[in-house]
Amino acid sequence: MPLPKIKNIVIAVLLAANLFFLAIVLTDAIDDRRIEKETLENLTALCENSGVSLMTSELAHDSEALIYTARRSVEAEKKIAETLLGDTESRESGGNVYTYTGDRGKAVFRTGGDFTAELDPGALRAGGGPAKSVEKLLQDSGVTAETDDVTELSGGTRVLTVCTLDRVKIWNCNIETVIDGDSYITEMGGRVFCAGPARASDSIVTSAPTAIVAFISAVRSGEVSCKEIRSVELGYIMSATPFGETQLSPAWRVTADSGNYYIDAVNGELFSGAL
Repeated sequence: MPLPKIKNIVIAVLLAANLFFLAIVLTDAIDDRRIEKETLENLTALCENSGVSLMTSELAHDSEALIYTARRSVEAEKKIAETLLGDTESRESGGNVYTYTGDRGKAVFRTGGDFTAELDPGALRAGGGPAKSVEKLLQDSGVTAETDDVTELSGGTRVLTVCTLDRVKIWNCNIETVIDGDSYITEMGGRVFCAGPARASDSIVTSAPTAIVAFISAVRSGEVSCKEIRSVELGYIMSATPFGETQLSPAWRVTADSGNYYIDAVNGELFSGAL
């Protein structure tokens, strides 16, 4: 058989194979969209039957969420203190509480990530916009965080940031920063994820529809009162022991008209009380 004819046959076979695999991919994509549409319709009906409107039209795909463990890092806390205060002297008091005194003020860190910092007037200027300057300051101190809210105060601004790990939010690690009218930082405090290297200890498969069903169960039982579900987003909840052990567990945040609620992605239960 002539070589050109053999080449044409090979090309035709390869083209047919590519078209076959493309058809499979397109069929799977169509099936996925159909399943997503049916899931959203079923969830919408479930919510409506419970007196709740599901306002979001998009839901996160099923994902493999990791559980992380780490230990408290005094060195990391010291870096935050020195970024805010300059050169510091540290003192440990009872209960593993560390106090840092520096040229620009004082900071106190406790087990579990809780901290407060008070800066002297005019000691540390926030360069640029409030949100960007706070994020940059935290980044310089080794903390990754995203701005969650900026509120204008009488004579100043309050910036609320939420800590992240690999760009995923840690819901109960929030840092509040107060900036005066002259763009100087006067206060910073809250809870910070300030630990050594985080190690993945386990993984689970979780989904937004599962979180919504769990939330609606809480509505029906009277634990929650709401009329609208506005968004569902996956993040982490941090827990810590008095001995400095820290764990990040995946949790869904359900944003409703009556507030934010958190569903444990491991057991599907609603977190109750303060996080």
